[in-house]
Amino acid sequence: MSALCTGVDHPAQAAVSGRGRLPGWREWLAPAAVIVAAFVFRFYRLADMPPGLHYDEAFDGLDAHALLTTPLRDWPIFFTGNFGREPLFMYLLAVAQLTLGPTALALRVTIALLAALLTPALAWLAWEMAPSLRARRSRLAWWAGLAVVALLWSQVYARYVVRVGLFPLLETLCFASLWRAWRTNRLHWWGLGGALAGLCFYSYLPARLLPVVLAAVALLALWRDRPRATQRLRGLILAGVLALLIVTPLAIYYVRNPLSFSTRVEQVSVLGRGVTAILENARAVLGMVLVAGDVHPRNNLPGRPALDWLTTVPFPWTGPRAGWLAWRTRCGTGGGRRLSSPCVGSQ
Repeated sequence: MSALCTGVDHPAQAAVSGRGRLPGWREWLAPAAVIVAAFVFRFYRLADMPPGLHYDEAFDGLDAHALLTTPLRDWPIFFTGNFGREPLFMYLLAVAQLTLGPTALALRVTIALLAALLTPALAWLAWEMAPSLRARRSRLAWWAGLAVVALLWSQVYARYVVRVGLFPLLETLCFASLWRAWRTNRLHWWGLGGALAGLCFYSYLPARLLPVVLAAVALLALWRDRPRATQRLRGLILAGVLALLIVTPLAIYYVRNPLSFSTRVEQVSVLGRGVTAILENARAVLGMVLVAGDVHPRNNLPGRPALDWLTTVPFPWTGPRAGWLAWRTRCGTGGGRRLSSPCVGSQ
């Protein structure tokens, strides 16, 4: 995200990102093909793969079905059952059941659609990032979309009806909107980015770290390019105000019901278990990506790493290299070769 503080309209960068571009609509052929493939993979045999519903899926589906007989003004802003859940995913499941009927397929269509939309969202984010990474836009968008389509875990969670699938889509759209807002300084993009940031808090627990990430990026932008950041101050304020307005109802609920805010965090956090537990957890997470993944057959082929061989090999150096290129590229200056790797979209 540090590349938000770079300019992408500079002629030098435009030349790099546009070199060898295919004319007109042909530039979109490869990304469009990946998006079509995403929808095919996500919806193929959706009615019978996997069979039945897991406990968590059924819990969400029943809560969503109960909303259909509840006045809209009485819809809960937080679901306290099953360790507590943010509401937006249940709202979407309710709409799906209202439209398609109270069936397991209606639930799976919801998560499959969210998962399929993640591919064009990632392609858009890559398109916005490409000039800052000195990459060809169509190529980076193609790789980013292809990575999330091809990885096994993305296919598994495209059929697992839990709210974890909603957060990546909203977060990716938020980042893409804000990246475009920084580049164009158009208020409607700032507004969209802020609204999406606020909605993230209604999707899944990790969204609580989003303000830390966005604040760090804003401070970095201010430090690296104060004049450009100053020009975008109105947009930054607009995004922040909209995000704050949207998250306020949920924040008020948490203030009044602190256990809803803290219970699940306390159940899964390792921060209070000592340094050894933290290091062991970090080792397990890194191992999951590169060495041995989840052993639960519901989530994975037992033991299979999250990244396959095509993305595992470049993974350790592609991310740092992209960050280094973004850091060096300031308002179109700085060196660095063009970046294009299948690993970009998977990180």
